[in-house]
Parts: sequence; structure tokens; C-alpha cells
Amino acid sequence: MTSVIGDTRTLSYLPPTLRLSNRGNGQQSSHASRAPPPTPVKPQSTFKSIRKRIPYAPPFGTKTDPTSESSDKLIKTDRAALLNHDQCKQATAKTKELLQVHSMDPQQDAINRILTGVESIQTLTRETVEALQNTIVGRVAINKFKMPKVQQEEFTIWSNKHDLCGIEYDAHLESIIIKARQGPVHGETIDAIRDWFRKIIGKVHQEDGVNLKTYQHKTFCLTSGKYRGSLKAPDSSIEDDESFLPLIVLEVAFSTTRKDLLEDAKAWLYGTDNITELVIAIDIKEQGGKNNNDTDNKEDSFWAYQTQRFFNVSRLMMPSPPILSDGTRIMETGQGTQSLSKNFRLKFCELEDKLPLEALERQLRDSLKNYRKDRALIQACKRRKALEEEAEVRRKQKEDRKRKQQDHQESAQTVRAEKAEKRQKREEEEEDLIAQKGRRGQKMGKFY
Repeated sequence: MTSVIGDTRTLSYLPPTLRLSNRGNGQQSSHASRAPPPTPVKPQSTFKSIRKRIPYAPPFGTKTDPTSESSDKLIKTDRAALLNHDQCKQATAKTKELLQVHSMDPQQDAINRILTGVESIQTLTRETVEALQNTIVGRVAINKFKMPKVQQEEFTIWSNKHDLCGIEYDAHLESIIIKARQGPVHGETIDAIRDWFRKIIGKVHQEDGVNLKTYQHKTFCLTSGKYRGSLKAPDSSIEDDESFLPLIVLEVAFSTTRKDLLEDAKAWLYGTDNITELVIAIDIKEQGGKNNNDTDNKEDSFWAYQTQRFFNVSRLMMPSPPILSDGTRIMETGQGTQSLSKNFRLKFCELEDKLPLEALERQLRDSLKNYRKDRALIQACKRRKALEEEAEVRRKQKEDRKRKQQDHQESAQTVRAEKAEKRQKREEEEEDLIAQKGRRGQKMGKFY
């Protein structure tokens, strides 16, 4: 079975009635010129019997026009019509299942098998992730297949427990992104650019006294836009000591698609609150052909750096939604570049002269300048906010002291009033007692 729809192998699995045949005028037709006699399909027929000629082709209407539609779309449409045909409906369920499975994507099928029993991030093991990395091409969001949405806290706990490379978190999709395992070409490219980064860092430190550091596969948390909360690990990066996000990012695409590479660049440019202003994106593609040198290993083939560009964004270009624009082309080599798997560093150094070292240094200095301005503004805002908070605290403390004094005064007045009231009451009681004694004395005098 095959996943390629529309090639000769796929056509061999379809009934002859649906195979493409050449007309006399050079055009193609999805129907044979003459329909064969009817061939009944028995209920116990196998997959081979379905390949027999169908007497009456299903009415496709306007869905099949070989001169205007691609063979890929044509075959998909015809296969759908075939599954709905009356005679196919008479076939067994197993036969229909075979006909449907025959066009399944092999990678998705393999991923489904690997993720069997995986229902949450808690049941995703290190062995499962490594099996996926060895199977997939490019990158895969796991929640497309088996797993439900994953929260950032869950992913952080899981990531700290397993400590795996090539795993990222997409906060917008709430899913885990797994990247395919990278080969030596990808790794050597990163190492060469990282050495180049170190040269730039040393030069900037020597001339400007700025302390910068370069990291490889360090995970950063994005802070703005739809990327807010996402966790990404660039292939390499340059970071200031006091920054929590990179100033310059390197992304190398080998098995990753161009679309994913550009999406990575956009995530860094528009998901870091203007801190990351430069993304170096390198796309490596295999040109095809084999190396005739017997001393090279079997992995040797012709590789080339294609449309390598660095992407930068002006500080004024931050609309929503953002638009990514290409920067200056930094290097491009054509077909026929020698194999990079042997003496790679020497061959890469030959191409390194084409990299715009001065342009990158200027961009780095501009990024540092802008970053320092932003940091100064942020620090000034923090200081102003701290002063305002301190003044507010002092005001509240003053109000509290005043209120306590008032409460104390009111309390003292209340105590004095209570004492006066008690004293007055006691005096009244004494007067009443004296009056009672006087009345009793008068009564006793009258009695005698």
C-alpha cells in the first residue's frame, strides 16, 4: 500500500474503469472507451474481486474533468464515488475497510500505532516520544491525533521530569509539539553558526564592554501576541545577561518544512515584546543524486543551502496581525555543492565568507541599543511605580495613625463620660439614701 494518491502504484489498485487512459488527442479520461460486460460482486468477494471491471461507472457529474483537474483530486473523487457505488455497497465490510485503508497516510498510521493507549500527558512516556521522533518528518502536534489539550503547567512538570530535546509547547493550540530527530548535517550547521556567534560576542565585548552569552536549545517562554505562554527552544541564540529573551535567534530547517521555518521566525519576532529583532533562518534541502566517492559513507549526497535569509522587523512594523518580511539574503549556493557529511566544517568555512558578518554586527548593536532603551524605560517606569507605591503606603500609614488617634481620643472621651455618668449616678444614689434616712427619722419622731 502507498500514501501517494495519483501515481502508478495507486492506479494499479483502482478498477480499470477508473484508471486514466490516454485519448487520441493527448487528453486523459477517467473512463475506459468501452465498458466490459457486467461482473457481479459476490458477498464473499476479496479485495482482488473489487478490482474487476464495474459494468456501469457511477455518475460523477462535474467532479471529473481530466483536462482541468489534477490527477490527485481526480483519483480522490473517483475513489469516493467508487465507495458509494451500489455494487461496492454489496461488498463485505472488510473489503471496504481495505479499500479505505489503502490510501491512509503512513506517517499518521504509524503515529496512531505509537500513541495507542496514550490518553493524556501523564501517560506519555520518554520511550513514546523517542519513537515518535524517529518516525515523523518535520514536526507534529500530538493533540491532532490522541491527546487532549495540555496546560502549560502540566507541560512544564512533564518536561522537567523527562528532560527531552526537540519538544515545544504551543499555548495557542494548547498542545505538545514534537520535532523529528535531527541528523549530523543539522547539528554541524548549528555548531558552525554558534562558533560564528562566539566570534561576534567576543568582538562586541572587546569594543563595547557588553556581556553577551550564546545558548543552544535553551527553552524560552514567549510573552506577547498569540504566542504568549508558548515554550520554544531555538537551535542557537544570543542573549544579554539581564534579559530573559534572546536578542538574536538561529533556526535551521532540515527536515522541517519552509512553512514551519517561517512560522518559527514569526513567533520569535512577534512573541517576545520587541526583544528579539533578528532571526537567522537557514533552510537546507537535498538536491538529489549520489556521491561517487567510495570513501564517503552511505549518507553522503548532494546538499545545498537554499534561500538562506535573515528575517528582521522594524520597531515600527508591529501591527496586528503581523506581516513577516524578508531581510537581506545572506547566502545561497546552487545545485552541485559537495557533500556536507565529510569535512563539513572546512566546507562550511568556505561558504562563511558570504555571510554578512558586518551586517549582523550592526543588527546586534542596534538590537542592544533598542533593548537598552526599552530596559531604561521599563526601569524608569518601575522606579516611578515604586515611588508611587511608597507614597501610597506612607499616605495609608498616616491615615491609619490619624484614625487611631481619633479612635484613642474618642475612647478617652467615652471613658470620661462613663466615669462622669457613674459618679453622677452614685451621687444621686447617695442623695436618695440620705433622703430616705431623713424620712424614716421624721416618722420615728412622730411615733414617740
